[in-house]
Amino acid sequence: MQSLKSEIYSACCNSSRNKLIPILKRDQCSTWANVLKQAETTVGYSTSFLNLRWLLSDEIANLASSVNKILGTNHPILKTARNILVKSDVPSWGLIILLVSKASSINTKFLEGKDRTSGILHTQRMIAEIVETLKTGIYFHKSLQLKQELKQLPSEMNQGNKIALLVGDYLITKSYKILAEINNSEVEEIISSALRDLCEEEFFGERNDEDNCQPSARYSPDDASFNVDVYSFEPHQHKSYLCKPKAEWAMRNCLAGAFLLGKGCYAAVKLGERPINLQNSSFTFGVNLALACQARKDLNTFENQSTIPLEKVAAPVLFHLEQHPDLGWKNIDDDTLRQEISAGVGVRKTEKMLSEFLMKADMSLEQFPRSEARDSLRKMLEII
Repeated sequence: MQSLKSEIYSACCNSSRNKLIPILKRDQCSTWANVLKQAETTVGYSTSFLNLRWLLSDEIANLASSVNKILGTNHPILKTARNILVKSDVPSWGLIILLVSKASSINTKFLEGKDRTSGILHTQRMIAEIVETLKTGIYFHKSLQLKQELKQLPSEMNQGNKIALLVGDYLITKSYKILAEINNSEVEEIISSALRDLCEEEFFGERNDEDNCQPSARYSPDDASFNVDVYSFEPHQHKSYLCKPKAEWAMRNCLAGAFLLGKGCYAAVKLGERPINLQNSSFTFGVNLALACQARKDLNTFENQSTIPLEKVAAPVLFHLEQHPDLGWKNIDDDTLRQEISAGVGVRKTEKMLSEFLMKADMSLEQFPRSEARDSLRKMLEII
């Protein structure tokens, strides 16, 4: 089983085309490392490899021998695997859920069943593992290379697609096996709705022939605030958010993962049988933290000499298209587009939006009692 970690790790590190893309600035990484180390001490559990035991299972290990066949193909699965195995620049969502669980405390009736070293229920740890494993499985699926004609792909790229598909399927299946062991129908409904959201993101908005997200044809100012402060099982009316830059960006990223983190926090606090206001606050915190991290990543794309690939649906791009609807972004190379958007209002509007997400996340923490876990969560907000 150890062969998977060693082979994928060496394959990813030796591939010059697949470098780890940081969300944070280089001078922030050491600060993040200190905050994450303290946070893991707070929950009494190292979350750096929360889902690694599933990646090292016999079923996945059988795929390790195929990794060498896709070296040099620039298949995204190499970067995905490397990010999972050696990531150190952002907190795992499992760690965030454990911190939220401890910050909310638990119902006194569980005092005999909690982890005496950290004050977190075993079922809450299972939720953290489920969310982290689901997220990893979805990331592997997103590394699939889709073309109009699959036959156009080289055989090595097809091999990478097979690995990405099988690993993703295996991890998602395993996450639901853990979920069934919790034996709580309400929690199953919450996590199932998060997987539904992840699937619906694949059909939100326009996509090109390579299945990459594309901006809407034309944007108008947002005529209503985007509010996701209260958990709801019901799906959102997605079409109503299109063609409005802030709402479209927020909904796309909520479906793509922010709802998963928010609902994971919500489920963990529910398992602790805490009041409904703490459950809603945990959901609000998780969603806004995830959106803030994505907004920061989008902003880093437009820094001077940035090497981060330009996403056409990044927040600064959508805000710029709102002001300049006739911009021929499809026919402009990334460097030129980056320079033009950096000189416009898109970056400033994204910075303002980032501040709003951080403020909402911070306000939600005010509902939690003072604790070391709450302080750790607040430190994360201060660094983003």
